[in-house]
Amino acid sequence: MEHLQVFNRLLQFPLFQGMGKSELSQVLAHTKFGFDKYETGKRVIRKEEVCRKLHFLTHGDLRVTTETADGSCVVDEQVTAPYTLQTECLFGLPQRFRSSFVALSPVNFITLDKQEVLRLCQRFEVFQLNMFNQLAAQSQRLLLQPWQHQPATLRQHIASFLLSRCQTDTGAKCFHILMVTLAQAVNDSRLDVSNELRAMERDGLLNLSRGKIHVPDVELLHRVLTG
Repeated sequence: MEHLQVFNRLLQFPLFQGMGKSELSQVLAHTKFGFDKYETGKRVIRKEEVCRKLHFLTHGDLRVTTETADGSCVVDEQVTAPYTLQTECLFGLPQRFRSSFVALSPVNFITLDKQEVLRLCQRFEVFQLNMFNQLAAQSQRLLLQPWQHQPATLRQHIASFLLSRCQTDTGAKCFHILMVTLAQAVNDSRLDVSNELRAMERDGLLNLSRGKIHVPDVELLHRVLTG
């Protein structure tokens, strides 16, 4: 029963999709998986922690906190299983997590050490291609950003700035940022930015509180850019 549960959970993640039953059975039989649990409120990963293994969130919710180098903007996001924690941090330089992760509920992980990941890439072509595709897709999105349609209005500039700081494209977000910092980032006056944010609040796009911008659904910001 436990073998079947792990089998089904792995199929939820892009790195294992497309693998046949026989291949997955070999993976389960010859791969050293780790199994971790954290209670609500426990820190799972700290920003700048060395990434030595892949973490597959199989159950529960996490808060992902990412901040700029100077701490002028901090973004809190919520992710739900199934979710893989920053695969790209396992390779390249530096090999450190870009965000902190805290359990918002009891969470379960399946983990894979780096050596096991490399071994799977060598033994299973589907796994290798899934890894390449995942990293390439992320790189392509970043390379395409400067060539996409540029914001024309202040509202679009604000939406673009907020979206560019998000780790995921779905769900609620909370931005910890001062009005003057946001105004400098979008190259406009503090008064104009304040007025536009309040207009966006009236339109149901976000909610404002002292030093915070709450976005109930980031899809609303995407609509601002495409509308």
